[in-house]
Amino acid sequence: MKKNLVLTTSLIVASLFFNGCNDDGKEKFELSDSESKTYLLNKQNGELFFIDNKTMYKVVTENETKNKIGEILNLEGVFAYSKMLMKAKVYNDSVYYKIDLHYFPIIEEIVDPANPANKIRKDVSKISFEEWKKAILSNDKNYSLSLVFLDEDGFTVTTKTILLRNLTVNFDNGITYEGSFAIDKSIATKINKLHYYYYYPDFNTNINSTK
Repeated sequence: MKKNLVLTTSLIVASLFFNGCNDDGKEKFELSDSESKTYLLNKQNGELFFIDNKTMYKVVTENETKNKIGEILNLEGVFAYSKMLMKAKVYNDSVYYKIDLHYFPIIEEIVDPANPANKIRKDVSKISFEEWKKAILSNDKNYSLSLVFLDEDGFTVTTKTILLRNLTVNFDNGITYEGSFAIDKSIATKINKLHYYYYYPDFNTNINSTK
């Protein structure tokens, strides 16, 4: 019996299956030996267990491993006058990404001076779009966004830091960053979630200090 073994999980006491097993249990499970190792096969659902010293470990085969190969990972975030839309696609040996940064003004509802019974929406932003873009793209600072790729348990598999001054595409109300980077094939299947962190201008201070 040859299997592409990836990992073993879910410790189970083997004696549950070997002691007091009725005829139905014998029909459900099948024991086999391969290369001096003992395996137990659940014939009803195809699950395979490796038996070692009366303890069973579930065997997970390559095609059962949870991963996001070929899927698009999406993430959104709002921070510091910015709305971020991030997409990434994982392949066996590379990751492609696209990040849209939109200028996100601060809009508040205030009482309408002309009609106090109504409220109106007012832009109370302290910086304009042009000031926002100029600060982010400053050549004097290493402002950046870092893509963090996690496994299904939340551990970091790999990261990619993108300097914001190296813009790829410019559009009307923001900036787009697009590219790819190589990864080892052995970790590509481990990627399950996308996160981010950033080094960004402090727009709460004097705008001149962020340029």
